[in-house]
Amino acid sequence: MFLLVCIISLRLLHSRIDQLKDKTPDLEELHHDGGMGSTANDIKLEQQGITPVQTAIKGTTAKAPMTISCQPSAHTDTETTSSYTVQCANEQHPAVIADKPSKNHRAVFDLSICAKCPFYELCPTRSSRKHTKGIAVYRFTPEDYLRQQRHRNIATLPPERQKLRPNVEATIAQMRKGEKRTGKLPVRGLLNTSLYGIAMSIMINFGRIFRYQGVKSAKNSLFRLFLPSNFRELLTELFLQYTLSIFNCNIPISFLPNQPKLQRVF
Repeated sequence: MFLLVCIISLRLLHSRIDQLKDKTPDLEELHHDGGMGSTANDIKLEQQGITPVQTAIKGTTAKAPMTISCQPSAHTDTETTSSYTVQCANEQHPAVIADKPSKNHRAVFDLSICAKCPFYELCPTRSSRKHTKGIAVYRFTPEDYLRQQRHRNIATLPPERQKLRPNVEATIAQMRKGEKRTGKLPVRGLLNTSLYGIAMSIMINFGRIFRYQGVKSAKNSLFRLFLPSNFRELLTELFLQYTLSIFNCNIPISFLPNQPKLQRVF
């Protein structure tokens, strides 16, 4: 089930990148979890000029990582060529400028320096060593660079911007607050269920904003003095009425989802 959800999420993100850029032309940064990263998404995000920030790294971590850097070197009417530099885990070995003799890029390391490296047995080049020529070859593609860049982007952000992505698992848990953890909704009918889901989503978002502002203003007690005592009830009724206006219908308040259950989101 988890693998299926990840595949569906990957495809959904890939199909929505162009629409996201059209609706928000100033979009420059996209935060997502480890299940959203893929080669196809990296290529499309680069084409749209969007920087992906992956908040979690899935899979195993290399014990002797190869760090790939890119520098645009030449511009033509049709494309921009780039030169890649590869730095191995051994700091004693200088960075190597990669060439492209075939489809893949290639970085050639001096095997005499590699022989003294503490990562000699863990190096990714151990299967591509040519002892007769005294070289160790590391092959990679531009997609490998995009993947590494996606993993490193979060480290370039200040600490206060590294946790901007909402916790999806917490969202699902908050959506279930109104049904007493029994798997049954407190309302019946397609319309009431739709209204309940939309209202709960709105309340979750505004609850997060409310708590975030509360944390920022924790040292200033005046922040809460300006809020009315029935703030939760007023906000709940306001967004229930707003939800009804979307459907352009007039339904008595008694037919709406139970308001106190929505107020628990706060």
